[in-house]
Amino acid sequence: MEEKEILEAFGSVYDYLNDKTIYELRSIAREFGVKAPSSEKKHQLILRIIIAAAGIGEPETVSRRGARVKAGAAPAESIAEVRKLTQECRAHLPYESYIPEADWIEFNDVIRSAPVYGYGDKAYRGYLQKTLDGGWRVYPEREVSSVKIPVVSEEVVAKYSLREGDFVVGYVVEAAGKPPVFAQAEFVNNKPCGYARPVFEEFTASYPTEKFTLSSSKNACVRAAGLVCPLGKGQRALVVAPSGTGKTTLLQEIAKCTAGEAKVILLLLGQRPEESAESRANLPGALVLSAPFDSSYEEQAQLARLALECGKRIAEEGGNALLLLDSMPAYVRAAEKTAADAESAKLDCRKFFASARKLDGGGSLTVLATTDEAGAEEFISASNSVLYLAREYTAFGIPAVDLLRSGTKRAETLLGEREQEAVRQLRRTAAEKGMAAAFALAETFTI
Repeated sequence: MEEKEILEAFGSVYDYLNDKTIYELRSIAREFGVKAPSSEKKHQLILRIIIAAAGIGEPETVSRRGARVKAGAAPAESIAEVRKLTQECRAHLPYESYIPEADWIEFNDVIRSAPVYGYGDKAYRGYLQKTLDGGWRVYPEREVSSVKIPVVSEEVVAKYSLREGDFVVGYVVEAAGKPPVFAQAEFVNNKPCGYARPVFEEFTASYPTEKFTLSSSKNACVRAAGLVCPLGKGQRALVVAPSGTGKTTLLQEIAKCTAGEAKVILLLLGQRPEESAESRANLPGALVLSAPFDSSYEEQAQLARLALECGKRIAEEGGNALLLLDSMPAYVRAAEKTAADAESAKLDCRKFFASARKLDGGGSLTVLATTDEAGAEEFISASNSVLYLAREYTAFGIPAVDLLRSGTKRAETLLGEREQEAVRQLRRTAAEKGMAAAFALAETFTI
């Protein structure tokens, strides 16, 4: 954020800190991990405290040269007041993704009266995940084979009121012969710990009223699909497609087009490993979770739950999450193999798909899953948007969209008058002159 934006958004915090002396500000700054506070003038130091307390920037990287700085024992009530005012201001800001550049960062150059983590410990970021044995770990934001995944104790989960799918930044401690341990959280979902958190299940679900924009795609088939089968924010959608009709291309195009409107979570189950690498290269801003065909059913089910919980955490914080699942049959197989019985497996799959919704007073969670004709029937009845791909139309482009069968319920609430007229023209042309003519017409649209 620019300085002007910080002053507008966090004016009450600035006013509170501005009443403090420079010596008091330096003590407060050290409590929030601000590097070398004594080198700053008052105005700039206040801005750095706000940035650190609000979590609107990366935790500062601390130099290891020189002696460690002793904290000035800032009053607990001052720290509490800064946190409270900051949280009140943050509540009025839109959801923002926190994506630092470095995989590992080091910060906190302060000695305090009580032992704390930070000075010699690594800082780690990732998503809290519940394991099959009931334990906890922090799944890395980016898969790095050389990094051991830290475990999290029940005490730490309870202390910071963590939930599965939370994006956490904090300290990891390591001991020889033992797995790394995530011992202290600094940020949860891009905010300082301790803020009042909404709960996904407590929101009322409502119909989508705003659609994702696919008009930026260079592929006319994708642009046409965005008109005849609009994808609303909070939609429960299916891509019904036989093999070889371009569903992978479609998902990647949708992810690229919607990257600025939502946090994209791409879940690849039972796919080829090279598809995972390609997706990560093509979608640098997306969270790509992959359990390829050589992974166990347990791994696939566990990763699917993590993807869903990540989407819930984003939506309940007021953001838009788009969960792209490839494929639903793979998830169904994993659920059947890992659930206690067949009925439990079916219930898990229904809950996964049914979680997509627009939250009244919150954000939205959109689920777009691929499936084949054989596995589509049960989920089509629960979906409110179905996009069909057909092998006979591959000559006209990949993905091979069937413009006549595809559609979205209550599409008129997502499309303007010009867009609705364009849909009528596309369908009429496809019915009278064939799909090739319809795609040629879509090339001329500038909507």
